[in-house]
Amino acid sequence: MNHSSSVSGRTQRQWRKEERWLEWLCLGSLWISALFLFCSGLNQGPLLDGQEATLAQVAKEIIQASPSQFEVLQDFSATLSGNNAIPEAMKNVAINDPWFFPTLWGQPYFDHSFLVPSLIAIAYQWGGIHEWTTRLPIALLTSLSVPLFYKASKELFFTRLTAFFAGFVYLTLLFVAYWGSLGTVNGVVLFCTVLLMDGVLRSRRDLRASLEVGLALTGLLFTEPLLGILLSATVIGFWAWDTPRLLQSPSIAFGVLLGLVPAIAWYGYQWEQYGSVFLQEILSPQEFTAQGQWFKLVLFYGLKLSLYSLPWLIFAIYGWQITWKSQYWSWARFILSWSGGYTLLLLLMPGYWEAALIPLFPLLALTVAIALIQLRNFPLIVPYPKPLRLALLGFALISVLVTAAIAFNWPINWLSTHEQPFALLILFFLSFTLIMSANLMDRHRTEFIPILMWGIYVSLVLFVNTPFGLEGFSENYPVKPVASLIQTTVPPNQLIYTSFPRERSSLNFYSNHPVIPAEKKELLKYWQKNKSPYLLVDGETLSSLKKSSVKLLGESVSDLYLITKK
Repeated sequence: MNHSSSVSGRTQRQWRKEERWLEWLCLGSLWISALFLFCSGLNQGPLLDGQEATLAQVAKEIIQASPSQFEVLQDFSATLSGNNAIPEAMKNVAINDPWFFPTLWGQPYFDHSFLVPSLIAIAYQWGGIHEWTTRLPIALLTSLSVPLFYKASKELFFTRLTAFFAGFVYLTLLFVAYWGSLGTVNGVVLFCTVLLMDGVLRSRRDLRASLEVGLALTGLLFTEPLLGILLSATVIGFWAWDTPRLLQSPSIAFGVLLGLVPAIAWYGYQWEQYGSVFLQEILSPQEFTAQGQWFKLVLFYGLKLSLYSLPWLIFAIYGWQITWKSQYWSWARFILSWSGGYTLLLLLMPGYWEAALIPLFPLLALTVAIALIQLRNFPLIVPYPKPLRLALLGFALISVLVTAAIAFNWPINWLSTHEQPFALLILFFLSFTLIMSANLMDRHRTEFIPILMWGIYVSLVLFVNTPFGLEGFSENYPVKPVASLIQTTVPPNQLIYTSFPRERSSLNFYSNHPVIPAEKKELLKYWQKNKSPYLLVDGETLSSLKKSSVKLLGESVSDLYLITKK
């Protein structure tokens, strides 16, 4: 793996014509493949609970901001918090400038800044409020990150084939394929991370690329501020090891600061309106959970990274071994400093959250590309490493066993009759791909590489176009029928309490009402004190309330009943 440390100084006019069209072919094929994967099935299923439905609600409030609408949201806000949480001055700001001061049910929204809700709001203005308009802007940005990652990989390795392998592996990582199609911040963070990598690598030969570094960090600060801070320290560590002269360059400092101007201005604007509360809220991720260091490393980060990177993890381990032995090359220094330094910073954090893994997936794709190019250039008389062959064969056998277990409903009934055919189709194609690849690899045939790549890609296309793509993590009851019942029967300024133990942000979004979970004792108390005249309860809770005056609104939906007082 004796790659050059950077792309040579040749200009595009000096490239040979045959190289130029090959370059465009690689970029175009990766981008078209990404568009097809990420933009397929955007209308499959309702918005997911959690971040996706929450961001959609924030975007909806942005485009619907008006004095009358804000009054309704203010009623919700006052009821939820027990007092009028938003001062009059802030109310006027939210009405006149909702793009920079987003709210969630009338309360200031700090969790993920304004960038992603603003992108979704623009899509809403263009195509209406739908599932596909919620997900489309994120899918487009994620698809752009694929050819951009190819460009960054070529900047790192110089060879086109290695960069193409890296780009296609990045495209077919489960994390990228799944979260790149959802209306969450993950797709934007992926794009900004890849943009940052490209700027950091290009700045070694072109100081103007430092502006790209600053803009990428601004994007991160507008989505996941903690990641922006951690990756800033990681970039400094790489430059200090590989190109220390850059840290003393005024041009680099000026370019980075110029790119950070939008972030500095926005944070200053928010500080002026909210004060120190703003920084305290925005630097504490919504999903941030405090646990011990070893728990974070082994049970959370390790398992999540393994789950989202299979089956490429098999080759990534081999690629890491090659990288560790090649520390004198610039590409190895980049991977080791970026991954090692960033992981060390993660372990020093007081908690963990899933989005923190995002910067590691592009690095994993780079190490897989290193392994694949090494295997492709293996001498014919030398067999492939036995652990690699056994690992791929073992993974193929596991997929076959899982397919058989689902097909014969053994030892339990895994899936419903509706879901089983889709799962079997995906697993059958994946198992066939893995078995063929393992067989070719055992016979020392390099054809296993394109077969494995395209087999995983087609499996992912099938995955995102079946009910598992966007409905695989649905809750206990269908959200749209319940939301329709609430929307048609409950006035627009009424809170609803429910006996369901978890809050469902998708139900809030579709019903245009906050539906707040409460324990059965609290529900009874609210009912008696007339705190909320509307309840969404299960059959057991409904029976316990029969002794009071109850009016049933509509039919039961999955053993849920919407009731009010007569």
